[in-house]
Amino acid sequence: MAEQRSPKPQVGGSIPSWPAIIFDGKIGSNCNMSNVESSQNAGEKLRWWLAIGVMIAGVAANLYFVDTYPTIIRVLMVVAGVLIGGFLGYTTPKGKEFARFVRNANIERQKIVWPTKNETIQSTIIVIVMVIVISFFLFMLDTLFSNLVDYFFGS
Repeated sequence: MAEQRSPKPQVGGSIPSWPAIIFDGKIGSNCNMSNVESSQNAGEKLRWWLAIGVMIAGVAANLYFVDTYPTIIRVLMVVAGVLIGGFLGYTTPKGKEFARFVRNANIERQKIVWPTKNETIQSTIIVIVMVIVISFFLFMLDTLFSNLVDYFFGS
């Protein structure tokens, strides 16, 4: 078989060694997507490290000023560090994805139908009765087999 080539060699994607690059909805070979992605990833990583650093700074301030400031001020330092760090983390795509996950989990949690007090009591009684019945059955089996072993092998 002969290799199929594009009639326009300047257009990327005609052969596997030169794949097409999609950038802003346009296909072209002069778009350098890797530099854009790496700068976005670097910015995202910087925001994550900054968020973690702010949270750690809030906790460190609480520990450092243990003898200097009252407890309420130190608690506010920790809360401020967590809130600012959380906001910085939320500004990243992964942070927004996590927030969407938490919202969806909360929606699913609200769909749970909890049993009433009467249903809970009835289920508990059924479980206790079944445990007693099965325990008695296993006790009888154990006694039967123990007596059979004593009868056949004698002690």
